[in-house]
Formats: sequence, structure tokens, C-alpha cells
Amino acid sequence: MFRYAIFLFWLLLAVACGTSKNIGNNSSTSTVSAQEIAGRWQEQWDVGKVSDVNSDIYRLQVKNEQITLLCVNRKYEFEGIKFENNTLSFKLINKNQYEVKAGETPTEVYVIDYVLQYNKAKNSLEGQAQTNKGEKAKILWTRVL
Repeated sequence: MFRYAIFLFWLLLAVACGTSKNIGNNSSTSTVSAQEIAGRWQEQWDVGKVSDVNSDIYRLQVKNEQITLLCVNRKYEFEGIKFENNTLSFKLINKNQYEVKAGETPTEVYVIDYVLQYNKAKNSLEGQAQTNKGEKAKILWTRVL
């Protein structure tokens, strides 16, 4: 009986030590599924600075772990959409079609690389975007209900 009690003590200690690194972790650092970030998001460009960039609204959908993005108020294309380790990354292709008059062709194409970290506690996606011209901006997406 004494050996059983010692075995049980060590087993419980081993289990407690194995899970102790998760104790106290806030929910913003635990990994979530892509489904958790599905919804509508409003973008703030160049957080903390005065910017002439309009805020876009995005709809992020997840079906069978496949992510699609749609900008609600502008016509953009998206490539390489991934959500791994709470990080959303993708390329946004802006052909300026919303500024081009009918019958004209876009004169400039912007490719913007996004890397956004999901913060569950703040219910936000935060990170950086970099244009093909090397310009960088701090980005904040907040959920739109």
C-alpha cells in the first residue's frame, strides 16, 4: 500500500509539472483555430500616427480550415492566406480599380504583405504591413459586430 501511495504521489507530481507551464498563461497566448477569427474586421492603418489611408472593412471566412478574405468597401485580391500559431499572413493586391474610371486600366499595382497576430484578450489582430515600395505601417484590426 505504501508503494502504491508513493507511486501515486510521483504520478500526480509529474502530471502537475507537465501542465504547470500552462497555468497562468493568458488566453491571448494559447493557440486558436482559424474559425475563431472568422467575422468582420475594421482596419486601422499606421496605428498611433496621422494617416491619409482610409479604414477598410474585411470579411474573413473559414470553411474546412480554408480561409478567404474579402474587402467589403474596396476591390482587392488576396494571395497566400495562412493562419498558423495565431498569426494571420497574406498578400493584398491593390490594382487601384476603385479609383480608375470606366474603360481605363490601372496604372499602378500595390502589393502589401500583412502579418497580424491574433490577441484573444483584446479580440484584435495586430501587426505590420509592408508595401512593395518598402513602406511599413503598424496595423490594427478590431472586430466589427
